[in-house]
Amino acid sequence: KILIVDETAMKVISAAVGMYDIMERKVTLVESLEKKRAPFKDMGAIYIISPTSGSIDLLLEDFADKTKVLYGATVFIYSLGAIPGHAIERLKKSKQLMRRLKALSEINVDFLVKEQRAYVLDMHQPFSRYYLRNQGSPVEITIAEKLVTVCATLNEYPYIRYKQTSGVCSSLASLF
Repeated sequence: KILIVDETAMKVISAAVGMYDIMERKVTLVESLEKKRAPFKDMGAIYIISPTSGSIDLLLEDFADKTKVLYGATVFIYSLGAIPGHAIERLKKSKQLMRRLKALSEINVDFLVKEQRAYVLDMHQPFSRYYLRNQGSPVEITIAEKLVTVCATLNEYPYIRYKQTSGVCSSLASLF
């Protein structure tokens, strides 16, 4: 099997397991989704991607032309978070992909594990973007979605406490 990952998924995987652990699971090669790859028509492919339009586009490029399909008869796709409905529809329209697809699943690990009891959301926007925004902005929605994946992974239903006079905290808590 070949493991194909986008940049975000590579960070998540690298934080959780080592290359030895991956190879122990009968994965012979790990490749970047963003780079040009050689075809391995006799090997199955496992994609681990973030649910962004860019990653979906790159995935679909691998199956756009039936004469240039890179991988064998089995394809497994795992997403770090929820895949938007319009992206699912785009995947369904790819006949080459649908013939090979054996699994499509959301694994909900859209965060990086730094230590045994520490994680980060891997967001690099300037801090000011969190405060200079409209309520329900894409930044707040992204933070809320990432926090939900952390709680789902830990099987926790947290109590949310915040200062009620803070508009940022109130908005984020209601989204979460």
